[in-house]
Amino acid sequence: MPRQQLNYDRVGDDDGRKESLETLLPKLDIMMSELYGPDGLPIANGGVPTIYFRTPANLRRWHAALAKVRAGLGRARVVFIGDSKTVGTGAGTSSGNTWTDGAEPRSKVAHFTRQLTAAGIPTNRNAWFGSSGLASPAAKVAYDARLTIGAGWSGGPQTLGGVSWATNGTTSINFAAAGNTDTLESFFRLRSADGQGSITVDASPTVLTTLNVSPPAEQPGKATATTTLGAHTWNVQRTGGGFLNFVGMIAYDSTAPAVDIINGGAFGTVSGYHASTNSSTIDAATMLSVIQPNLVIIQLGTNNLNVGWDLAVYTADILDIITNAKAAGADVVLEVPTFGQAGGYGTTAQRQELRQALVGLGASQGCMVVDHDARFVSYTFANSLGLHRDTVPHETEPGYADEAQALVNALVF
Repeated sequence: MPRQQLNYDRVGDDDGRKESLETLLPKLDIMMSELYGPDGLPIANGGVPTIYFRTPANLRRWHAALAKVRAGLGRARVVFIGDSKTVGTGAGTSSGNTWTDGAEPRSKVAHFTRQLTAAGIPTNRNAWFGSSGLASPAAKVAYDARLTIGAGWSGGPQTLGGVSWATNGTTSINFAAAGNTDTLESFFRLRSADGQGSITVDASPTVLTTLNVSPPAEQPGKATATTTLGAHTWNVQRTGGGFLNFVGMIAYDSTAPAVDIINGGAFGTVSGYHASTNSSTIDAATMLSVIQPNLVIIQLGTNNLNVGWDLAVYTADILDIITNAKAAGADVVLEVPTFGQAGGYGTTAQRQELRQALVGLGASQGCMVVDHDARFVSYTFANSLGLHRDTVPHETEPGYADEAQALVNALVF
């Protein structure tokens, strides 16, 4: 902002200069407090902060992992947990499946990846998890064209990114990774009653690793497969036993340190769907223990407002996810979602309770909070700028790109 000039010419002695400074400096402090919050970041909307608790202490794990990537000495990992806004609903190429067709590369998570890359940070988005909360394998493939899903796969228990994919058949799920990869981390349910599976590459009969063989107590499972570096399609297939419950994949080039970025959004879900307090043993919060991210970004609450708002339940759910994320070694960012037209998806008072709950958790748990609703100013204004798809509101691709830029700006310093 332009600084106010102190005009000493209008006073003729030291006492006059002192009197002018005492008058003007408080005015400058007031002006600055109207523009910047306690973290030194811009505030909008007539004094509503857009980012809270952006401190080195709250992002120390993330920044340490990022330093290793920049130095070429290791990988970092970011997991997004959320509802349809994290999936990217509204950014699709057509209205099919509620504007999710073709939405994966247009989502906030995809734009976050590209904007980190533009900031000079190597990234990797060769990952997929769960059903994304979509209605069928066909809808998932329409959303993410990197996947093909054979006949006989259907929804299993809830997990990171929706429900897991389950089958008692022998067809495969195939993931065509972008660029060159040599390593695949696979995630699944360990359970004695579940079936076994195998990981192969490029439809080769050579098994690179097996899944759910001699499992311990029921819990999340992880297996790592390696092959020669190249352009690959990775395959998972059930080989015997009961239903195989498969959660997702992360493929990467082990010779090129980068930030792995995972979209764990699930359409239509409330906060409790993702918490460890539900009946699934492979829920999103619990899966973090085997994925081991350095940063978890949570945006939930829109559907809570729509199906019967309960502040205590919502706060407990988000706290549970935060607790599991920190136990897995991650810093946490909480996102206040954009809100729709007045009267839909919660009252004004309920929306303010949601915001205050997230800010309160940010303060007590050491989490940065990014308020997208404050940044968008109002539904009417943001909609007039082409940032919303509908009145929920889901965003358009530019809306998600805007949210991604806010996250990158806040996280890279």
